[in-house]
Amino acid sequence: MAASPVKNAVETGTLPAGVRIRVSPKRLATILDIKASTLERWRVMGSGPPYRKLNGAVRYALDEVEAWAQQCRSGGSRAV
Repeated sequence: MAASPVKNAVETGTLPAGVRIRVSPKRLATILDIKASTLERWRVMGSGPPYRKLNGAVRYALDEVEAWAQQCRSGGSRAV
């Protein structure tokens, strides 16, 4: 059976237009090299990267996290 187009796109780094990769707080914490509890604290404080709740689960869109990180680096809103 052939792999799904999205799986192939993720593996090759070329996503179809409009497709977003969303990750859990645990996965994002690993990517950012921070504790998941830091992300939780930022959510409570109303800071940190944007997130959505999908069926009750917190998820972060990687493109939005990257934009947030760029803004923090260029003197925009602080992470904390």
